[in-house]
Amino acid sequence: MARTLLLAALAAALAACAWGLTATFDHGVASGDPLPDGIIIWTRVTPRVREDRAPDNFTVGVAWSVSEAADLSGPVAEGMFETNGTLDWTVKVDVRNLISSVQYYYGFNVNGVSSKVGTFRLPKPAGEAMEQLKYALFACANWGFGYFNAYDLASRYDLDFHVHLGDFIYEYGLERSPNAEQAVRFAQQPKGLTPPHEAVSLDDYRKRYALYRADPALQLLSAKSALIAVWDDHEITNNPWMGGASNHNPDEGEGDWVERWMAAVQAYHEWMPIRSYDSEGEFISKRIYRSFQFGDLATMIIIETRLMGRTKQDEGEEDSAPNTVFGATVGVVGGLAPEEWQANNVSIQLEQIRDSANEFRSRDGKKILGDSQLSWVQ
Repeated sequence: MARTLLLAALAAALAACAWGLTATFDHGVASGDPLPDGIIIWTRVTPRVREDRAPDNFTVGVAWSVSEAADLSGPVAEGMFETNGTLDWTVKVDVRNLISSVQYYYGFNVNGVSSKVGTFRLPKPAGEAMEQLKYALFACANWGFGYFNAYDLASRYDLDFHVHLGDFIYEYGLERSPNAEQAVRFAQQPKGLTPPHEAVSLDDYRKRYALYRADPALQLLSAKSALIAVWDDHEITNNPWMGGASNHNPDEGEGDWVERWMAAVQAYHEWMPIRSYDSEGEFISKRIYRSFQFGDLATMIIIETRLMGRTKQDEGEEDSAPNTVFGATVGVVGGLAPEEWQANNVSIQLEQIRDSANEFRSRDGKKILGDSQLSWVQ
């Protein structure tokens, strides 16, 4: 095995030298979908051939290794991954035969250029005693509205993993959410929002992920612990359902809905450290529902609720009773200290949200899960 890897590395290095290849790791490293014996490790290379962007059909050999040592000495697993423009130069490796609860380190190398070193720790198998978990939870990270300080803060803790419940990116262009007046860092980046228009095509979504993953705080967190992620709506577009989305407008040049969600899903799989293939080797596409076991302490079930089974929202649903009550309550609670809740009837308002939501979601003919998902959960 070691001889084969050495020969592969030498061949890749010779090809790189012949083409004048240089490469950098501008988007950091990440790990995800932790199992008791395995994990996905991820990076993205930015290749150059004689100072120009490498052509999409140019193949780059990326060496990877996993070790119990922070300097990656004495690797317990290593290999070569070939990437090119059809993968947007991303690298994803499903590393197996690892040991739970061990602190591992990993990194990548192209032609002598090394990535940053990431680290992760795998959960204990189902049934084994596990007393606690320490994790961070994120959602709705809109690059334009501000800096990712929450990611930076979480990176300072010794986390078992971190979770992102969706809206890892936002698809909007410069004109909306935020607009130029609301935005914090549109004008403070050398390139600004990339692309400047709403993401619709595969190239658009790839560029938007590249922008987000260039963020230093996100890179810090991604390197420090494994990610468990699922998309919400803005990884595709606002309020999608099985047959379309409130923010998809074919008559305004946004094209076919299926082509759009397929492009968004492809970019998500390329840029996120999740398993993209099932046990039969088939691309899972939008079937990203999965579960994770943490010893005898917890089971985490991840559900896809946007593309597979969700029925169309009613017109004006964003202004529905639950949203109206919830928005009003958040406006009050957000400005109160916990000790002030009782005097301001916060518990009563929360009960109103619950009752309104229960009535709203029990409407006939409305659902967010498909039959295949319900069968899987059961």
